[in-house]
Amino acid sequence: MKTKLFLVAVAIGLCAFSSSAQGQGKFPLEFKEARGTNMRLASRTQVSLYMVHDKPAELKTVPKELSDNVSYLSIAFGGEKALLLLDAGSKPLRLFIDTDGDGDLSDEKPFEAKRRGSAVRFKNVTLTDSKSENNAVSGFNIRGWLTPGRPARMVISPSGFLSAKVKLGDKEYEVALMDTNFDGRCSTTFIPPYLRNKPYDFDFIAFDMNRDGAFKLSYPISEIFPLVRIIKVEDQYYSVTVESDNSAITFEKTRPEFGALDL
Repeated sequence: MKTKLFLVAVAIGLCAFSSSAQGQGKFPLEFKEARGTNMRLASRTQVSLYMVHDKPAELKTVPKELSDNVSYLSIAFGGEKALLLLDAGSKPLRLFIDTDGDGDLSDEKPFEAKRRGSAVRFKNVTLTDSKSENNAVSGFNIRGWLTPGRPARMVISPSGFLSAKVKLGDKEYEVALMDTNFDGRCSTTFIPPYLRNKPYDFDFIAFDMNRDGAFKLSYPISEIFPLVRIIKVEDQYYSVTVESDNSAITFEKTRPEFGALDL
């Protein structure tokens, strides 16, 4: 038996809002620190890793005057491979990050931690991407747990999100983007299906439709949702495009193609 299923052919996903927005355009993105209720945006992205005591082969030079309690980590940090060195024996505890990717930590300024028992925290670790057109800035909070006889565990999460003021029609809205899959870009769209209890392999977008300065996870329509190719505002569809260097987001009017699928 054949059944016809009507679907949107060009859109991986759609999100509809009720508004009078009718405009379009390209809008610059900038990093914004998360505060208050918007902390939930930053908390959607984090990675947990264990440090090792073996020095990575790609690390050429280390800082002077290190203690004998040093551990290392090599990760894709905001899309670029980076080396981290944790000096757990220093006071205050210090973290070095190879921000320029040259394998030399001797010229890096250390980030100092606040420590309470076995828990440590490095706040506002700011990195600048010199390869991007607008020298994009990324901020991170790094938490750690130091347990004697066990490798140090570090949890890295962004301290904020990318934000743009979007003019649609005669109204202005704030839009936020989160690098949820931690690849250094905020342009990965949702492709179904999504398997529960699995890491996100797509990014998130938030749209402050009621313009109250907060992005809410509410029912029946949330202001935070997976990044999709097309959104519907009132009776108008818009394509959504994020620049590969996270410098801007573009909304353009579009007309999705509808068709029929024989099952």
